[in-house]
Amino acid sequence: MMRMSAPLPPARASSLAAESGWAPVHLGKSTATVFRSSDGQVHAKCADAGEIDELAVERDKIRWLAHTGIPCPDVVDWIETSAGAVLVTTTLAGIPASDIPPERVPRAVDSQAELLRQLHALAVEDCPWVRRLDFTLNAAARAVETGEVDVDDFDRDRRGRSARDLLT
Repeated sequence: MMRMSAPLPPARASSLAAESGWAPVHLGKSTATVFRSSDGQVHAKCADAGEIDELAVERDKIRWLAHTGIPCPDVVDWIETSAGAVLVTTTLAGIPASDIPPERVPRAVDSQAELLRQLHALAVEDCPWVRRLDFTLNAAARAVETGEVDVDDFDRDRRGRSARDLLT
């Protein structure tokens, strides 16, 4: 496994990762730089200094979820300096949802529905993170105000509408 003594800027991390056989991961919406080890067993998520807190929350959520019986990766390593942070986790079995063949989509939907059922069955009072509707709506409003909403990614029913229109 590539071991960095300190988090690096994404461009330098990309260069070192390539030299070490790590492959960049381009799926997902993370603003962090993500790599998969050459053996596919672990992923490294690299965040710059401004994103350390967000990545630390992700680490803490994974650690908490691990004690619930719900499948999640294991935290293998956490490296943090004033320059940034790296979260290394085990890779979960499976394939990205975007790679599921059409004939297997119903089974995948059933599997995701079961996972959501398990998550929603967890006791709210045991969860240290609050994500009430008022919090979520405020976050959505901030995303609309700052232009973070990707209107090109709207589903068929919402395509052609503005983010502001959907928020109201």
